[in-house]
Amino acid sequence: MAELDIGQHCQVEHCRQRDSKMGETANKRRKGAKNSETAAKVALMKLKMHANGDKTLPQMEFGVVYSCVEDKMYTGRKGKGAFCNGQKLQVSRQEDITKSLLVTEFGSSRTPETVRIILSNMEKLLCIPIHGIRGVGTAAVNMCLVATGGADAYYEMGIHCWDMAGAGIIVTEAGGVLMDVTGGPFDLMSRRIIAASSRTLAERIAKEIQIIPFQRDDED
Repeated sequence: MAELDIGQHCQVEHCRQRDSKMGETANKRRKGAKNSETAAKVALMKLKMHANGDKTLPQMEFGVVYSCVEDKMYTGRKGKGAFCNGQKLQVSRQEDITKSLLVTEFGSSRTPETVRIILSNMEKLLCIPIHGIRGVGTAAVNMCLVATGGADAYYEMGIHCWDMAGAGIIVTEAGGVLMDVTGGPFDLMSRRIIAASSRTLAERIAKEIQIIPFQRDDED
């Protein structure tokens, strides 16, 4: 009976330790996301202060994205390349959409029409067919995954400029391209993006996507 009690105690203690570790990981995710958002909003305010009374903002010169769960630091500087923990990054250069792994998210909006379009876009892409669709939970890290060559393209609508700015230069310095989901030039304030390993792939994705009208980041 005593041995059974000890075994039960060990099992309970193991569960407590496991739950504690899970809680710490979740807290790290929330804290990291909140800190990144706050820092990015401050940077955005500085950019707006330098704008010349119009919607033209200075080009990003460098970007830093830290994935606290993986303990990976992604960096990129214009003309100097992109790196992860000091290792140089290179996109996959994939052009064939049928061989492509895409990353995206469902977003935070739960309005029925928005959800319908998100699911419809996924269905159209999957039925091309493509290799698959994944998501790691954050726009910036999804984009960095494209920069590493681990995914071939990322697309999303409804995110903000602070989600895209730092990771955007990491993608381009790794050899990737940024494009609006309409197929036009990338607009940091538009709240939408395609980040891909090649222009051919980005243009092919843009052909399948239905636009979701979100308010721009530079509109009150």
